[in-house]
Amino acid sequence: MAKVLPEERLRAGKEVMDVKNGRMRCAVNIDDHHYTLAVEAQSRPEYVQRELDLTFNIAVDPQYVFPQGIPGFRGNYGPTILQECPALGRDSEGRKNLLITTVRGRNTDTSPALRIAVSMANAASTKLGCGAKPLPLPKEALPKELPAVPLKDAVGTACGWLADAPLPQNRSGGPWKVAIPTDDHAPITSCQLMDGKSRTPVAKFSGWYGGWTDKPFETLMRFNVPDVTESDTKGPLMSEEFGRAMARCDGESANFRAGSYPNSGQQGFSSHELQPLLAAFAKDQAKRHGCTDLKLPSEEIHPRSQP
Repeated sequence: MAKVLPEERLRAGKEVMDVKNGRMRCAVNIDDHHYTLAVEAQSRPEYVQRELDLTFNIAVDPQYVFPQGIPGFRGNYGPTILQECPALGRDSEGRKNLLITTVRGRNTDTSPALRIAVSMANAASTKLGCGAKPLPLPKEALPKELPAVPLKDAVGTACGWLADAPLPQNRSGGPWKVAIPTDDHAPITSCQLMDGKSRTPVAKFSGWYGGWTDKPFETLMRFNVPDVTESDTKGPLMSEEFGRAMARCDGESANFRAGSYPNSGQQGFSSHELQPLLAAFAKDQAKRHGCTDLKLPSEEIHPRSQP
């Protein structure tokens, strides 16, 4: 705690151990009513959904996806770890039960904060009967920028599909590179196509797994594509800046997103260039995860929302 909060007077906050309702919490407080760092783990489905709604009320790429072996991401407030609970089975609607662990407070971008999240997740998995495998404690701080490798070096990884994808020519004249922040076990997988010359992302691809992912994607469509109907928000779709594909994976929803923003002032792909890349990404992800009922967007391109 002292490494995360070097200038604070540490005061223990109220601890919660409510196994019956699937909740654990501990905190370090500034005073009697305000915490400076709080870590919480929850497995009750409605509590898990509430946390996911707070973090992803709309399907935007997380600020940072954690390294391989740690299924989580940097959320709006701090580290978030999302694990399946094999010992708890599925709920009445056939959805997997999950364990969500969050850290909130100051200095939550540091490696100690992520170690705290992992330690809590491991303890909560045992105490709340989740049954998830222990996660490895990260040894080093997270890099400030994702390392990128040439396309040929991505072969055999979760982003190896880019080596054979119909990529447009790089307009900067530099090579294409790819950042590979996740493995196949992450709740949100990710591949970023980078301009090897400027080291900036040109297109981002992410796979979202679980029934909780439908709602933020529907919100994304509703607020960023002006001419959609309610039915449109529930299916695959291609807009001028991003596209959505869908599948069923292990009995639950999966959503695939590709995004590129050529109107942002940086290099980007047109929707016609991005669409076949979304298809290639979704097909590769579906194969890796054993998904069925893959649905790709039609050739119709929906206009983007005007500022």
